[in-house]
Amino acid sequence: MKPIVLIADRYADFLTRLEQQLKREAMISDAYDVIMIDVHALSGQTENGMSQALLKYVCGSDGHLELRGTTSDSKHSLSRELSRFLPTQLFAVILPETIDKKQFYDLCPDFRPCADNITILHFSNDTLQKDSNKISRFSAVSDIHRLLLSLLPNGSRKANSSDRKLSQIGTLLAFSESFAERACRFVMHRAIVEGVSLIYVPIMPLYRLKEPFQHGPGKTLGDLIDRVNAHDPPQGSHLGRWLYWHENGYYTFRLPERADDLIACTRETLRQLVQVIRSYARSREEKMTVWIDARGLPLIKRQAIASFCDFIYVETPDEVESSASAIARRELSLFLAELPGECDILELPRSDKQKKEV
Repeated sequence: MKPIVLIADRYADFLTRLEQQLKREAMISDAYDVIMIDVHALSGQTENGMSQALLKYVCGSDGHLELRGTTSDSKHSLSRELSRFLPTQLFAVILPETIDKKQFYDLCPDFRPCADNITILHFSNDTLQKDSNKISRFSAVSDIHRLLLSLLPNGSRKANSSDRKLSQIGTLLAFSESFAERACRFVMHRAIVEGVSLIYVPIMPLYRLKEPFQHGPGKTLGDLIDRVNAHDPPQGSHLGRWLYWHENGYYTFRLPERADDLIACTRETLRQLVQVIRSYARSREEKMTVWIDARGLPLIKRQAIASFCDFIYVETPDEVESSASAIARRELSLFLAELPGECDILELPRSDKQKKEV
């Protein structure tokens, strides 16, 4: 079973919204499971002290946790039902401000032996939260997801590191078409020569593509983006059904008919799309490189893609003093500052012509 985060709060509507979005993030990343409960269910009591139906999570036949309702007068019965599966899997708990760490372990004593491996966080109504142990209820779900990823236990991080050795996702930041072309040729040629499986993902206006590609009907990259945008992404392990083998030696997607379909999606949709593709690549047992060709996208959308990449090839703007180069250098510095520390920033090797000029 995957690591588990337990989230409890007194605001039912907030929990419902958070559950829908965070479980989608967890499913796409395939990194952890989420359990959401009303805070009163921890003690099996309603606000007026009456007993209520308790929540029981059991492991279903497909290996996923299933929520079932039970009724009990025992104050800690929920804790015991959860602990049948959770103590060694639980890595984080998010609680309302009204329940401190001691109270949580008093309510759920079965978790106390694993306390050293569990991070306790608290929700807050403050919009600007400086305390690292508190999460604003107004935080973006993507920020909560990233925080939970950073809290994953060492074993899971090592597993992710092992997956990363087998699969790599990369993209580029180019200010010129010549650099973009050279970066694509370099990465794709190297993967093919080294015998690494390659998935080429073009996120650009279709009129900028120079190679022939298959089109629909059905299971195009545009259809996949629509699925992600509708909060119904395919499981990462099923993504292979959407790919086909290109005549030039790599896997890619069939493309939609309209030229701008791939660039019209939102930043959030792009971010989730990359997570689905990354989940598929990391589910494979062979070495795999995913190359996302995002030339032509606005910088803010390229940032969303790059934030989930393992490497990025960057074009350094010319040192020539001009308005264009000054803007490019400024945007480059802002772009790089937002990249996660795990993303390697690379430069292309110099061509023979460039070496002679030096």
